[in-house]
Amino acid sequence: MNAVTLIHPFAVKPEDEEKFMNLWKKVDDYMRLQDGFIETKLHKRLDEQTHLPQAKFRFVNVARWRSVESFEKAVICEKFKECARDIFPYSGGAGLYEVIID
Repeated sequence: MNAVTLIHPFAVKPEDEEKFMNLWKKVDDYMRLQDGFIETKLHKRLDEQTHLPQAKFRFVNVARWRSVESFEKAVICEKFKECARDIFPYSGGAGLYEVIID
C-alpha cells in the first residue's frame, strides 16, 4: 500500500496560539515515536501578509504515514486519546488522503 497523507486543520484564536502550540508539540512528540510515521509539517496561515481572502483555519497539520493501518493503530489506543484530548477542541476535522496526481 502507498503512503497516506493526514490533513488536519485547526481553528485557533490568536490568544490561544501559545497554548495550542504546546499541545501540538506534545501530540507531535507521541506521533513521531509510532511505527509507520514518516513526517509531519505544521503550517500557519499568513495573516496580514497577503491580499488574498483569509483562510478559515489558522493552522494546518500535514503528515505522512506509511499506511492507513499504521495511522489508525497510532490513534486508536488510549495513550493517544489521553495525549491529544486537550487539542481536540481546536480540531477542524482531520482526514486521510492519497495522492491521485503527482
